[in-house]
Amino acid sequence: MMTVNEPILSAVFSVSQFNEYYLPSINRNTFEQCDSKTLFNNRYKAKFSHKDTLHIVIGLDSGLLANYVMELAIPDGSKFIFVDFNAVLNLLTIEVPDELSESIEICSPEMFDALLKETRNNIFIAKNQFKVHRSIAVSGNYIDEYAQLNYFVEKKIEHEHFESNIGFSQKIFIKKQLINLSETLQPASILKQKFMGKTCIVLGGGPSLDEHIDWIKSHREQLVIFAVSRVAYKLTIAGIPVDIIVSVDPQDHALTVNKEMMALYENSLFICSYHVSPLLLGQWAGSVLYTGPRIPWDSRDSDNILPKGPTVTNAAVQIAEEMGFEQILLCGSDFCHSQSGATHAKNTFGADIGPNLGVMFEWVETYSGEMAETPIQLLQAMQSLQEEVICYHAKCINLSANAARIEGIQQLSPEQLVLATITPEDRAILQPSKHKLSIEQRRKLLANTLTDLSLTSNTFNALIKLLKKALHYSNTMLKIEGTTHTVVELHRKIDKIEKTLNQKYHHFGSLIKFYGYYEFSHFLSTKQSEHWSQLDLSTNNNIYYKAYLNIATELSVLINDAASRVEIRLAELTVPTDIPAIARQWRQDNQLGRALIWKQNYMPDHQKLNDADIALLDEIEQEYLQYLSQQSHSTSAKEATVNNVEDAFKKLAILMQNQHLLGISKMIQYISPFITDNPELTRLYYLASSYQFLLLHEESAALESILNISEEYRTETELKQIILLSLKLKDITLAENTYSKIIVFSDDYLPHYAQILKLQGKYQQALDYYLNYLEKYPTDIPVLLKFGLFWKDIGQPEQAVSVLTEILTLDPNNFAAQMHLQKLYRNLELKSN
Repeated sequence: MMTVNEPILSAVFSVSQFNEYYLPSINRNTFEQCDSKTLFNNRYKAKFSHKDTLHIVIGLDSGLLANYVMELAIPDGSKFIFVDFNAVLNLLTIEVPDELSESIEICSPEMFDALLKETRNNIFIAKNQFKVHRSIAVSGNYIDEYAQLNYFVEKKIEHEHFESNIGFSQKIFIKKQLINLSETLQPASILKQKFMGKTCIVLGGGPSLDEHIDWIKSHREQLVIFAVSRVAYKLTIAGIPVDIIVSVDPQDHALTVNKEMMALYENSLFICSYHVSPLLLGQWAGSVLYTGPRIPWDSRDSDNILPKGPTVTNAAVQIAEEMGFEQILLCGSDFCHSQSGATHAKNTFGADIGPNLGVMFEWVETYSGEMAETPIQLLQAMQSLQEEVICYHAKCINLSANAARIEGIQQLSPEQLVLATITPEDRAILQPSKHKLSIEQRRKLLANTLTDLSLTSNTFNALIKLLKKALHYSNTMLKIEGTTHTVVELHRKIDKIEKTLNQKYHHFGSLIKFYGYYEFSHFLSTKQSEHWSQLDLSTNNNIYYKAYLNIATELSVLINDAASRVEIRLAELTVPTDIPAIARQWRQDNQLGRALIWKQNYMPDHQKLNDADIALLDEIEQEYLQYLSQQSHSTSAKEATVNNVEDAFKKLAILMQNQHLLGISKMIQYISPFITDNPELTRLYYLASSYQFLLLHEESAALESILNISEEYRTETELKQIILLSLKLKDITLAENTYSKIIVFSDDYLPHYAQILKLQGKYQQALDYYLNYLEKYPTDIPVLLKFGLFWKDIGQPEQAVSVLTEILTLDPNNFAAQMHLQKLYRNLELKSN
């Protein structure tokens, strides 16, 4: 359970020159230079203007940021959740007007988790319609605990987003499934149990792939090569032909990440999930087999290989198991970052991004016994694979000692393996040409699909007609007050419709509710049904049938679109071919690569095209080839690292608070290649090094490291570390010098500076700083107590008595003041005697 420590805050408020109250212990001098509205306008106004967005704001900036948002016009469909510590909330009086209570909520960390899970907020998370903002105090890292709060909130959101996506992804999957119906014509089940006693290797995009490239190449003839789509091209140019390319990604960016593989269609068999990105599948010019159910309402291919697990590696291992392999080797399937922080093998998409310094990842143990970072997605993939391999007949082996340890998967070096030969007959089973459909086969499968879609479309039309009736009856009920004969009759009619839906259309009703999971979840109420009024029942019925109708209509449109696409695929096979018609569909689907497919596979030798058709095909083909040849933008490691510096400082603060020596050591390792390029990275490196030495109890080395940061780049954080270390090492002169610089960040340091000056015998300067502070914060009792003792220590007991008496005026029960005052009175009496 993630928790956060409450900060120890001074309850003293300041009033800025702009007449704004703020907590200097939180915001330092932020609001002394500029009024809050101007400051917030520059920093947040544009960010807060997004519609239909859940804005999660970490920190209240002494309440001024919440007040600022309440004065804004809340964008349509948006809401704000502010999270701050109880210690802060207890000091502030923030009243959200009734008219804004649905749009603005203020909560503690303990309340945040429950608030995030509420359906009205969770729907934003599931739809990825949320933004996280940091208050100025949180961004400034003024208080160490704010770094921890930031981590707490972001982790809660990350976990909730991940969990919500699992429940919400079926909508994406079904959409892609219906688009793909024109391409998913052959199931992967035709390969089941074809490779008994053989060994395959599943090659992922992890850093360890580079460790074993040479061995894989030299043992190519004894292995069936599976490659996740993003590394297929890398392997090919390394001289390792890929037998099977696997992809499961439904997102449209899949083509950008994998576009180099599109050239491998002649020699590699493509096996993909039923919901893979249509941009990838629809433009693949070679043979393809699909996993999972082809049609969402049809179970005829229930014996097909099912895609299991959240990642493409999980899917590839599952396919290999179903194909009957005796040994499934893993390489580049690390499920974690390398010890240097690398996330991808060299020369693959994303390899140049470098370590993500600003993200708090999960930690896993590798086979070598080291600890490594990993994102939550890979952690879940590990757990999923661990559950699956228990049931496998195949022996799963990871070649890399730097991969995350997974129970049920052994780690062996390549030299320890015994491999059976893959015969030419075995290899022939995977030849793309063996799985290429003839035009007649394709035409027949597409025609059957079109018939199925047409029948389903008619069924949906009838179902939608019933739902419109139910909604009409429900709308009528809402207009009637109380339980009347008319209401009873309307209930009877609705019940009759519901019975028909459940009996005649049960299968499609289940699909609609599965597809509209989140929309239907809105009807769940915490109110017990026996307490429902007639109005509650009517309102709930209305919401239910409105969503039922909307979702059924949405699916009906998708089904009709799928039918149109299948018709176009049939048109591609028809002579003469209506080139403008098929080209329109290609452009609509952003599948310009179909121009190449059509030319290569379907254009009859005897079909004569007119000049306009030829020009249109050439134009589309050139656009596609130009897209494939474009260099994908890949952020360099240097760029990415620099961009993550602000978050990296927060991560470092959290690691230090938790005394996470390994995490700090990893940050130092990740940063070291970049410290000469950027002064902020240099600052981060030496601060992390200082923390590392401090945790190792090497205070002198820690101080030496932090002093490597140029004075012009030292912030409050570095100055605090210098003070801590100088005091530990009894270097009072350095502590005094550093305090003279840190006081510009916050008045909180003035009393501490005064104490150091007192130790140095600089009593007048110490007195000046005490008076400077107490002039601004005259009721700060802890400082008044120190001030009183200061007078006592420098031989001014009367002044000390005066200050301690003032404390008792403010707090009559202050035990410390009473005790010191009694001692002073006794000493004064002794002197007078």
